[in-house]
Amino acid sequence: MAARAFRRLRPALGPWVRPGLGRGLDPCAPPSPPAARCSHSRGKERLETPSANKLTDIGIRRIFSSEHDIFRESVRKFFQEEVVPYHAEWEKAGEVSRELWEKAGKVGLLGVNIAEHHGGIGGDLYSTAIIWEEQAYSNCSGPGFSLHSDIVMPYITNYGSEEQIKHFIPQMVSGKCIGAIAMTEPGAGSDLQGIKTNAKKDGSDWILNGSKVFISNGWLCDVVIVVAVTNREARSLAHGISLFLVENGMKGFIKGKKLQKMGLKAQDTSELFFEDIRLPASALLGEENRGFYYLMQELPQERLLIAELGISGSEFMFEETRNYVKERNVFGKKVAHIQTVQHKLAELKTQICVTRAFVDSCLQLHEKKRLDSTTASMAKYWTSELQNRIAYDCVQLHGGWGYIWDYPVAKAYVDARAQPIYGGTNEIMKELIARKIVYDK
Repeated sequence: MAARAFRRLRPALGPWVRPGLGRGLDPCAPPSPPAARCSHSRGKERLETPSANKLTDIGIRRIFSSEHDIFRESVRKFFQEEVVPYHAEWEKAGEVSRELWEKAGKVGLLGVNIAEHHGGIGGDLYSTAIIWEEQAYSNCSGPGFSLHSDIVMPYITNYGSEEQIKHFIPQMVSGKCIGAIAMTEPGAGSDLQGIKTNAKKDGSDWILNGSKVFISNGWLCDVVIVVAVTNREARSLAHGISLFLVENGMKGFIKGKKLQKMGLKAQDTSELFFEDIRLPASALLGEENRGFYYLMQELPQERLLIAELGISGSEFMFEETRNYVKERNVFGKKVAHIQTVQHKLAELKTQICVTRAFVDSCLQLHEKKRLDSTTASMAKYWTSELQNRIAYDCVQLHGGWGYIWDYPVAKAYVDARAQPIYGGTNEIMKELIARKIVYDK
């Protein structure tokens, strides 16, 4: 992680800071090269998940370094102190507090993988993956940090103008401007070519009309990237889609109700309506009619993010269940001492560890800009299906208590159900994977 990232994180580290544990702690020292960050920490071999005491231990997995471990400690501390105690309240409210977003910004947890010259923290992909993992380990799905930092921000930095980057990124990194992206419509989900929301030119301006649904961060968002049709005469709709930056408060931008979901209860999800919004030319993100191409370029990272949340959520549920069966008595002995339970735990751990190895491989590929759409689709499909199987089995191993909301595994169970749906349904993932198998091009 770059030196600036550690300077930003110093307030969050507090008692975790220990001299000599990583060059990044010295703001004058140059950042370690990416190759060093990807290797074993200072030549010391690191355990992989199958050999670790716990799947969620700090200091394991060879893709991370000692600097990453320090960062992970600070992130874990943040979620335990600033998120876990308040999450039940946010579940009732259907949103997290804006104060949390600004706290996350102050300690440097937003825009971690965004380049410093764009106003970001300048950390590597593994650092931002730590935030994904630690949020899953906290079992608190409310804060939409990953969507904001690792889906929305990259669209702006990769395709936005210098003016757009300067206007939005610093505010987004500080947590004062919350981002969302609006693709899904009441009649168009995984099929982006079914989009009806449209923008028509009026002089140098655009007039935007339409509606979106299931928009995460939609209620709190200050800026939303809207996918809209701009050329219905294109040879295919894929060649006639553009992206627009729509800001909260614009005339005609209406936020509908917060949707009451089965799970992800603290994550604000809403409908958005656009009624004759007049957008200046500067609201166009990237080039006109290139929106579909941009979406295809960015979707692999979104699917990798979902995969990471899936495998990390599985690791969390396994550890919760392991602890439960070791403490719970039945028929005069611990549940963990029943052979069928032991065999089930062996199955679960093996499936999780095999999948973790694949996801870590995907992280390594993506760090080198080599993760292709097919592999990302495999990761998203496989991990989200696994997460739901793990959730089912972990609830079963808890017995009746697994069905009680106060038990973490119950919440993890309903949160997991969205994973095979958003980011492109798993049926679409299989279609994408199959195309690479059966077609020559």
